[in-house]
Amino acid sequence: SPPPLNRRGFRPTATGQAKHPVTRAPNSPEAPNSLEAPNSPEAPNSPEASSAPEAPNSPEASSSPEAPNSPKASSSPKAPNSPEASSSPEAPNSPEAPNSPESPNSPEAPNSPGLVFMSNQTVEPTVPPAVTL
Repeated sequence: SPPPLNRRGFRPTATGQAKHPVTRAPNSPEAPNSLEAPNSPEAPNSPEASSAPEAPNSPEASSSPEAPNSPKASSSPKAPNSPEASSSPEAPNSPEAPNSPESPNSPEAPNSPGLVFMSNQTVEPTVPPAVTL
């Protein structure tokens, strides 16, 4: 069985470092450069983003001294040229999840909840029949 939680609510690991179970979420904003958060908008230098052909933070571009998104500027939550820098934490234009239900405004998401009413159902008039007084 796993070790019990200590008095602060943390569960000690094998190395003795206490880690809270909530901070291990894949999209947690507390881990900007972790490999567990490939879709977080705060991780412009993740390996998944550098494999995209239009990624401005590729290792070849970050070595030039005039790169606008150098690693020193990657701490800002909204990198101006990063493809993942959207204000929503779900990254609606992320190429890894074209049909995810978290991207209601993405044109590649035909099954998103925001578009189901417009695309799969006919709009019925909600006006009741005329009632004579």
